[in-house]
Amino acid sequence: PFTTITEGLTAAASLSGTRTVHVAGSTPALVYMEASSLHVGASIILSGDGPGKTTIQASGVCGSTTCAVAVGGGGVLQGFTVTCSAGSGITTSDGMPPPAVRVVVASGSMNDGLLAASNVDLGPGFSANNNGTGGVESPQGAGGVIHVIGTTNTFDNNKGNGIDVSGTATLSFEGGTASGNFQGIRLAGATAGIAGHTITSLTASNNTGPGGVVAYNGQTIKMRSSTLTGNTGVGLYYAYVGSSTLDIGTNASGGNTFAGATTAKNNCVAGLRLCGVTAASMLTAAGDSWSSCPPAQTFADCTATPKVYSDIDYGPAL
Repeated sequence: PFTTITEGLTAAASLSGTRTVHVAGSTPALVYMEASSLHVGASIILSGDGPGKTTIQASGVCGSTTCAVAVGGGGVLQGFTVTCSAGSGITTSDGMPPPAVRVVVASGSMNDGLLAASNVDLGPGFSANNNGTGGVESPQGAGGVIHVIGTTNTFDNNKGNGIDVSGTATLSFEGGTASGNFQGIRLAGATAGIAGHTITSLTASNNTGPGGVVAYNGQTIKMRSSTLTGNTGVGLYYAYVGSSTLDIGTNASGGNTFAGATTAKNNCVAGLRLCGVTAASMLTAAGDSWSSCPPAQTFADCTATPKVYSDIDYGPAL
């Protein structure tokens, strides 16, 4: 065996075919304090004994930023806790098949848990929690698909957002939590190039900012079987722009919960806040759950916070 992960990856890079670098773990966890960032290239699987047994702590150059582990297209990272004291825990770059990060806890980094430049497969069993900026960041200029696979994923208790999409990337979210952040999921990229976000089986609660899910700049969203309650702001904030569409349930298929049977389960401002509403805006919310009484509807100025809670809050464009 090699004495460092860097040595193992260097040896694997000299070979052909699919290569697995296995990193031993223990209880309590073995912490690998690497001298620089680790780079997982195509057809390389970097595999630890599990997040509770194997930890990577590193900091080094990853393209134009700083990270602990950089995963390229066709590379796989699995079975670790990853932390970076001077940057982001993990960065991913473009390539097909997409970089894959599964059964990994990206926690305690100075910036983001994971910074995605393009397509990436996250999960099952991916967590980006307790980071100094956000859980997962898809920045301006980045595209592709952020695919959150399975239901055992967490994006919790970050100082910024659980998941932030600032570019033209598409979010395909199959399940997990985005709770205890500033905003649970923020979708704010330019509308051009976005085929449509899909959010399924999300729980977003106890976020302290504008909402559990916030969507600016006219996103196209389909949301199913998600619970957005107990947030300081609203459950779901959505801003219409042009022909953007929000689908939270048709033919009783929504299954989303925006308020509870008691006020303690409600969001503080509103369950659902719609801005930029026009005469052409039409929203069906069949199959969704609200508070114990029929949904209240309030027309408000979207630049101001309503003083009284309502299940549904309408407002003009900002």
